[in-house]
Amino acid sequence: MTFDNLRVRSLNASYGGGFTLTSGSDYNRITNCLIDISSVTGSSLSVGIGISGSLSSPTTTGMNGIFNTIENNTITGGASGGPYYGIVVLPTTNFAGANNGTIVRNNIIRDYTVYGFYIAYSAGGNYRNNILSRPTKASPTTHYGFYLVNSMAQDTFDGNVIKQPFQQLQTSTGTFYGYYAIATNIPAARPVIFSNNLMYDIRFNGTLYGFYQLSATNLKLLHNTFIVDNPTAAATGVTQLYYNSGTPTTTTIRNNIFFLNRGGTANKHILYFATTGAGYVCNNNVLYKGNAGSNTFTGFYTTSQLNLSDWKLVNAAAYDQNSIEANPQFRTYLGPDFYQPGSDSLNNIGFNANLDVPRDVTGVMRSNTPDTGAYEFTVQAVDAGVTRFTSPVNPISLGSSNVDVTLKNFGTSSLTSAEINWTVNGTAQTLAYWTGSVAGGDTASVSLGSFNFVNPGFYNLKAWSSLPNMQTDSFRVNDTVNITLCTPISGTVTINPSIAAGSGNFTSFATLMSTLQTCGVSGPVQVNVSPGVYNEQVTLNGIIPGSNSINTITISGLDSATTRITHDGSISRATLLLNGARFLTFRNLTIESTGSSAAYAALLTNIADSNTFVRTTFRVPLLTTGFSTFACLVTSGSNINLNTAGNTASYLRVDSCSFVGGYYGADLYSATGTRGFD
Repeated sequence: MTFDNLRVRSLNASYGGGFTLTSGSDYNRITNCLIDISSVTGSSLSVGIGISGSLSSPTTTGMNGIFNTIENNTITGGASGGPYYGIVVLPTTNFAGANNGTIVRNNIIRDYTVYGFYIAYSAGGNYRNNILSRPTKASPTTHYGFYLVNSMAQDTFDGNVIKQPFQQLQTSTGTFYGYYAIATNIPAARPVIFSNNLMYDIRFNGTLYGFYQLSATNLKLLHNTFIVDNPTAAATGVTQLYYNSGTPTTTTIRNNIFFLNRGGTANKHILYFATTGAGYVCNNNVLYKGNAGSNTFTGFYTTSQLNLSDWKLVNAAAYDQNSIEANPQFRTYLGPDFYQPGSDSLNNIGFNANLDVPRDVTGVMRSNTPDTGAYEFTVQAVDAGVTRFTSPVNPISLGSSNVDVTLKNFGTSSLTSAEINWTVNGTAQTLAYWTGSVAGGDTASVSLGSFNFVNPGFYNLKAWSSLPNMQTDSFRVNDTVNITLCTPISGTVTINPSIAAGSGNFTSFATLMSTLQTCGVSGPVQVNVSPGVYNEQVTLNGIIPGSNSINTITISGLDSATTRITHDGSISRATLLLNGARFLTFRNLTIESTGSSAAYAALLTNIADSNTFVRTTFRVPLLTTGFSTFACLVTSGSNINLNTAGNTASYLRVDSCSFVGGYYGADLYSATGTRGFD
């Protein structure tokens, strides 16, 4: 059977499962489905998709189902609820039996409670390109990305991403396991391969294990990129990017990038071999540790080894003789999740493991001298790019201003010259020609000239480099930078998606809010909103520059019955979030949250003072059971939880408004003591 493009939602607070395959459910496909288990709050009896021997317990073994495909689904929880297990795979009870062919790929598993994956008795399974995260979980606890137990054989874990396990509670002292492999009884002739996987954006203060191996044998870790870059952490728990205890029979750790830069005083190790002896093949890795925190070591073998040179001496020089400790210089400037290295030191230093890992995480063929980590890459000898505008900055003042940029040498050779073109609102400006001497990885400040900003409004500036060292730039993706500058807003503007943006019109609330936060105001602003349904979350963080008790912002619809802002609060609860924003008035609007497990129409927090609502309708779902996570209007010291003390929203005016649905009409929780207006 095939289940395709369905929306499946749990309703119970204690139990919930999107799909359960059991009792010989073979050759099925679950594809392109949205599975929402956010109603379940804390119970271990919940799962997004489970191949299990019980309808009530997700981790019951049995002859449950083979050759099933789970692909392109989104499994989600919410801030307070979610599946205890994202996906459970227990296809058979056979130890090292014939391949049972489970395919789990291209799924997004978000805001699960504890386990992303729970897998046992898998053989010949393909777990590829799944993304695991807990971005909105309000009180995250222990985290297991992939939990692997009992018999496995010939499984492949490739291209998976684990990120943001404690994003909303980065002070947590919980425990994180990216991969947890225990007693997996893997045959030597059928190793389990972990390749091209990425782990990053791991921010919290507790105990951290990237890959935890306990009495598990015959594993291959090849071409993975594991990053812990959190220099401001106050970590009180140990950090071990790779940990093994138990017989390390045929454990291969090759061509990986391990990046460790974590604050705190607890011990931190890249590699931790708690069990000594033969069995490890560990080489051709990048073992980089930054300067954050203290007690940071490259490895542990009997005792801690401070750096790579010390580590190379242990066990009669058995490990990492061809490894390096260079900074990868990830190319995250091309995208926040793009961890391709930009350092030539890492290029072509890998061991040829192409029989096991023929392609990189993007599908590019590996060379015979492969690169370490998840990406194949090249670093050009001559490569330059403009990285940012340094002058002017937002908001701008009318008149003439210098225009300056930063030019970076992305290549390996010294950069001695480059041309820089630039435009303002698409009009070409005078070419700038730079000469000097900049080493690889360094930058120079370049003045492009000046521009006279005559009229109030928006200015789109673009700059790009060319002809570095009088040569054609063969890597163009890092050449260009764009910025939108603006003068402060005042007077009357509109939100109307049916006409083009510009000339005082915005096509969405999001673009208006972004502009207000970037440009600020120089006088009172009246925003007239055209009738319609606006499917978006409206967020304002901090005080709008220039706003005060005189320079207020008023956002008005014609009628709350015809002008509606709506948002699904299951993931992020509030449709309107004022996080420290002040001096705003909302009139003649409906603000609605449609979440299934939690919903706030409007939430004010973090000193969101002096705001007003007039003839506004706040609407959340009408409840048939008593979920206390539904409220129309909320002030709280948390942007997720109700009734959290703090300086939330003083001088709030709510006049002639309606409250529809929810457990609470208004839940107003403010400062713990008297606070004067500032």
